[in-house]
Formats: sequence, C-alpha cells, structure tokens
Amino acid sequence: MKLFIEDNEAIPAAIVGQDADPTPTGFTESTEGSPFGDSHIEDWHYFGMNKVGSVPNFMDWKCLRDTIRDLVYAKAGSNLANYTANLSAAERKVASMYMPTKIADLLGFAQLATDSGGVTEAFNNLNHYLDCAKMSRELRYIEIVDYVYRWLGKNFALQAEDDVRVNYLKSKYIERGVMYTSLDTVDGFIDWVMSTDNFTNNGLKKKLQLAVWNIKAGGPDIDTFCDNIKGCAEDGVYPIP
Repeated sequence: MKLFIEDNEAIPAAIVGQDADPTPTGFTESTEGSPFGDSHIEDWHYFGMNKVGSVPNFMDWKCLRDTIRDLVYAKAGSNLANYTANLSAAERKVASMYMPTKIADLLGFAQLATDSGGVTEAFNNLNHYLDCAKMSRELRYIEIVDYVYRWLGKNFALQAEDDVRVNYLKSKYIERGVMYTSLDTVDGFIDWVMSTDNFTNNGLKKKLQLAVWNIKAGGPDIDTFCDNIKGCAEDGVYPIP
C-alpha cells in the first residue's frame, strides 16, 4: 500500500468527515476532505505524509511522528501502560514504525519485534526512525540558523554559532536529539537557548538580556525570539515569522 497520496488524489471516502480534533495547525476543510480524526492512527500513517510540508508548523517527518505518538499516548498512556490492551495489532504496527525507541525502552525489544513483524523488521524500524528524526532536526536547525542571522545580524550570529560549536550543541541536537540536560548530564540545545541549567549565566537568552548580543530594531522581543527558536527545535513550529 502507498504511504502517501499524490496531490491530485482525493483522500479516501472512508476517512473523509471524521472528527478533526486534534489536528496540526493550519489544517482546514478542503476539497480533499477534512483532516483525519483523533482515533485514526493508521490513517495518519498511510496518508499523513501528503500533508508534511504543505502547511506551516507541519513541515517535516517528525511533526507527523509526534502526531501519531500523541494519538498512541491518548489510547495507551504516556507510559504505554495500556498499549496492548487499547491498541489493535494494526495500530501497534504503526506505532512500531514511529516510536520504536519508546516501545523498546518501556516495553522491551521483544514487544517491538512482535509489533514490527520480526527482529529484522524491528531493526529496520529503528534505523528508519533514527534517520528520519535526524533529518527533521537538520531541517529545523537550518530554519533556526536563518532566523538567528535575520534578527541578530552576521557578527552576533557568528558568535552565537561559535557558542553552539564549542559546546557541541549542534551535534548533540542533530545526532542525539538532546534538547534539555539529560539524565547523563549532557547539556541540551534548548538549555542554551533559554539559559537554563548549566547555561543560566551564559546562554542565548541571558546574553541578550545582558546586551552582549542585540536583536535588530523591529525584531521580536527577547522572550519571543527565544520562544520561537525553542518551538522550532522542540515541536517543529516553523517557518518562523
């Protein structure tokens, strides 16, 4: 079965008119039919890729992944306590594609292998998930860099990039997905942006507050500037205005 629909194809009648709560920002009623309802995990998998990149704040694979993850959490709980009881086998198969690390961590690799259709398929799902998540973070980082240069200017933006470089935050964010200080005390990218944890005195927000760096005239205030970067890095809220 195809994983997405072409632009000139209508969404199948079976999923048109379903309850549209919740939906990503920017989705509206159209000739293609309404967005998929909150109980249609399979629909998001088979047809959600058609929406990726088509509306603001739903611009990469990870946005689709987070939508499916939240639907799984709504049924199974964030700790997946009701995973096998409340999700069908087909829904668990979809979950194994979009949240394999969470399933393996909370329920064990055996559960992931069962839902994936075998050990080989489980490893394939893990590799696909890691590759797609990394690519999404790369796209978000590019958007963030563009935003920082736009409002800080070249000199301050270069200094900010050097801050990120010397603290290895780019590689930690893109390669490992470390956004906040993790259990192994690795500093996260958003810790630096919001000047929290080990960056209380020397993160981006703090340096803006101390006027070490300055936002251009006409730009957002400091809180909005940092919140926009956080929203892009964490939730894929972009393009950033």
